Amino acid sequence: MAAGIGCGYGSDCDGVTIKGGTVTATGGFMAAGIGSGGSNSVCGPISISGGTVTAEGGQYAAGVGTGYLTDSKCGAITVANTVTKFKATKGTDATDSVGHGKNGGTCGAVTIGGTEYWDGSAYQNEGATVLGESPFVYKPNFKPMEQATADDIGKVIGADGYIYANKAAAEAEGTTASAMIAYVGGATEPTDSDINASMEGHAHGLAIALSPAGSWQSSWSAAKTSAASYAAARPARASTWRLPSAYQWMWMLKGCGSNITPKTDIGDALEFQNGNISNLSQACGGGSVYDKYWTSTENGSNFAYECRCNNQHKFQSATKSQDQFAGIWAIAIFAF
Repeated sequence: MAAGIGCGYGSDCDGVTIKGGTVTATGGFMAAGIGSGGSNSVCGPISISGGTVTAEGGQYAAGVGTGYLTDSKCGAITVANTVTKFKATKGTDATDSVGHGKNGGTCGAVTIGGTEYWDGSAYQNEGATVLGESPFVYKPNFKPMEQATADDIGKVIGADGYIYANKAAAEAEGTTASAMIAYVGGATEPTDSDINASMEGHAHGLAIALSPAGSWQSSWSAAKTSAASYAAARPARASTWRLPSAYQWMWMLKGCGSNITPKTDIGDALEFQNGNISNLSQACGGGSVYDKYWTSTENGSNFAYECRCNNQHKFQSATKSQDQFAGIWAIAIFAF
């Protein structure tokens, strides 16, 4: 029940300071990777200012912070922007990757890269989501997806939530290349709740998967299921995978250089230039985006729109029960 680095069961320590090197710490049962032991244990302040640090908590414990039960406590946790990489993974059923274990006692302020996520009594700056992500990864030399700009369109978001030049660069950093950034902005669909619901509270941009969700889909319903269950890992703080609406397709096409004007009155004759979405996808390590794709947008009870990103360049209504020989694909996106 001892921490990998810090306190043992029923003991206290003055704190932990890590200034460099490669450090890996794994906590015992109910104990933090770095911090306090499983019970009756108090760790002082934890300061990490350099190196590559990896910490994993035991069952119920934080990766960095407290162990299990209210008498497992720690002081303030500070991770500076001078580290190379910081990764903390919480144990099963723990509250935070950095901070509290399950039923853990008091924890001092948690500050990572200059941002305070826990002030000693309450979460700040979406800290419950950020610190609860497992694994939590902090890489000050890489840009998180929430800071994406239009200049990042065509780059890849890794499963760790950071932006990479391409699929190979993400994999070189030990993470899955989840999707390509296709749109950055806060577009809403004022006459249709479809896009707002699918953003799941995210309003920074849209990322498209690097490959289709399976083969040709036998129906619109099957396409929605395939997109929602797309197997590639994605950042925990992004939305779930889903089939893009027609309006989301418009914004992704526009973000990638199309001349399209996004609007909710779709119509069968809304034509456009594809822009660079297919070229950008292939350049970053993904597949071609040059075919017919289902959208989640319905057109009455028996029809839904497809986006023809091929030589036809238009949205067209298709029967929901189209058989597989119609050649309509499903591709998944997430919002971030």
